[in-house]
Amino acid sequence: NSIIENNYKVVIGVRNKIPRFSEKLFNIYTKNIHGLIDALSGMKAYSVDIFNFIDIKKFKNSIGTYYALESSRNNNNIKQININVIDRIDGQARIGNTCKVEFNIIKALVGCILVDIFYKISMGLKKWLK
Repeated sequence: NSIIENNYKVVIGVRNKIPRFSEKLFNIYTKNIHGLIDALSGMKAYSVDIFNFIDIKKFKNSIGTYYALESSRNNNNIKQININVIDRIDGQARIGNTCKVEFNIIKALVGCILVDIFYKISMGLKKWLK
């Protein structure tokens, strides 16, 4: 309802618990640069019209996070809502072993930082060339 009623392009669920250290680092960065409190949350909804500006093939493993970050870079209307996370009964993460997951999230953070740097440079060049 938030997307349709308020013309939000992205709605992101903000978890009350962040399980991994690397996710906490990622969230510190995205909160300060993009205003996104929990960019890695798996609870996201998107307006269909934002799918036109992103090459899906490049970001198949982190497509949801990439859409959220690109929406922020393009100043789309984003809503963040609090969600409660319930501990898993088996106590295990679903994705690989802990070290591998931590490494992949740090790698994604570095990629995000690089994209933000190049985006800022390109925006500066566009303004300068006008």
